[in-house]
This record gives sequence, C-alpha cells and structure tokens, in this order.
Amino acid sequence: MSGGKPRSAAITPTTARRSTIANVVITGLVNQVSGVITNVGNLYFDPFFTQGHGIYNLTGGSLYIGAGGITAFAGGGYEMNLGGGTIGAVVNWSSAVNMALTGINGPVTFNAGGNTITLSGVLSGTGGLTVNGAGVLDLTGANTYTGDTTVTSGSTLQFDTTGTSFGAIKLVTGSTLNLNYSGNRIAAAAYVNGVALAVGTYNSGNLPAYITGSGKLDRPQNAIHRQFGTNAYIHLPKCDRDLQWFHAANLLQWRYAVAPAGERKRPA
Repeated sequence: MSGGKPRSAAITPTTARRSTIANVVITGLVNQVSGVITNVGNLYFDPFFTQGHGIYNLTGGSLYIGAGGITAFAGGGYEMNLGGGTIGAVVNWSSAVNMALTGINGPVTFNAGGNTITLSGVLSGTGGLTVNGAGVLDLTGANTYTGDTTVTSGSTLQFDTTGTSFGAIKLVTGSTLNLNYSGNRIAAAAYVNGVALAVGTYNSGNLPAYITGSGKLDRPQNAIHRQFGTNAYIHLPKCDRDLQWFHAANLLQWRYAVAPAGERKRPA
C-alpha cells in the first residue's frame, strides 16, 4: 500500500487483516472492495512528492483506524472517496481530510465502536452516510454532501456548527442527534422512525427522546440550499424536485437536476 509510483490494489479478505497497530501510507491508488483492515494507527496520504496524488476508494469492507486518524501530506494531492463499506475506530481519532461521499455502493458507514470520530474536513458528493454502533460521529466541517444521513439505534451524530444538511436526517428509537452549537441548522428533510417531521423547529425541548444539546434543527417550508462554487443547488420540498443553477457566459441559466415525469431534461 505504499511505494514511489502510483499503483492499484484491490483489498481482499485474505490480504487485509492486520493484528498489530501499524501506519498505512497511500502513495498511489488503493481500491478496497471487501475485507477487514484493523488497527491502522494512521492512514496517511503521502504522494511521495508535491506533484503526486494519492487515492483511496472505499466501496466495501471495513477499515478500522487508530489515534493517528487520517492525514495528508501538505501540498500534495489526495482523494478519499467513500461509496459503501465501513470506517471504524479502535480509539478516538480525528481528521481534517476532505472526503467525497460517492454513493457508488451505497452510503459509507462510520462505526466509532464506543469512541469518537471527529471530521473537520468537508464531506461532499451525492452519497450519504450511516452512523452505526456505540460512540459518536462528530461533524465540524462545512459539509455539502446531498445524500441522506442515517443514525442507527445506540449511535450518536454530533453537529458542532450551524449550516445546512442537504439530504434527509433519519433517526430511529435509541439514536441521538447532538446539536452542539448555538443557533439553528437547516435540514432539507428529517425523519423519526420513518415518519417525516413536519415543518417547524426541533430541539431538546420538543424532541427530547432524539435531540440533545443547545442547538435547533429547522425544517422550513421552502428550504433553499446553496453550494458555493460553480453550481448552487436549491431544494424546494413542496415541489419535490431539485433545481440546479449555474453560470455560463455571465448568464444565469437553469435546468432540472432530475427531470419531472413526462418532461424532457433541459440541456445544461
């Protein structure tokens, strides 16, 4: 999983088990499609030189990380692409690495195993994530991913900042949403045991079985979401469709991100 030249490695159950804590250096391309990698003290993106590029694609299997977390060489390029599989913790760990939730093989699962996983980098992409197992997934970054966020029974998802959740937040009996901030966070949709929460503001006072902390979760009538950069996404819950705005030759044009039934998708 390390070396001076880029390479591709498919992780399989027979090659992926480790019994002692070790650091793993990514210098090329690693594709994990199955298997269990345990006790990785630190997953480190080292492109070998500043022009290099390290890539880790997770679409299956499990990767359990230690106190070193996930880090990247300053000035080098990297990609952490998560579309399925599980990222776990053998102890508390944190990471400032940006991660793309691709959804290629479903949502990625974070299993803290009774510990705390803290992610301060940006989580982007069209995929979602699932919080599973005891412990806490603590999200502190300005995330832009548009997939659903599911918190299973016995698990805790913690937000440390206000902002917007572009996908749905899904809670079940025994799960906890810790709103560890002062102010309001917007959610495109929110569900408790499969039942959509009505338009309104929710907190530890009116939804104490599921929400802790001092923050509030807003379910507005018409939630407007912006993603900075070339594109901005606007979600209109009442219309049940997404509009994508983009700039071209200084003109503001629009098209349906998903064409409604019976209508032809407008060209970009």
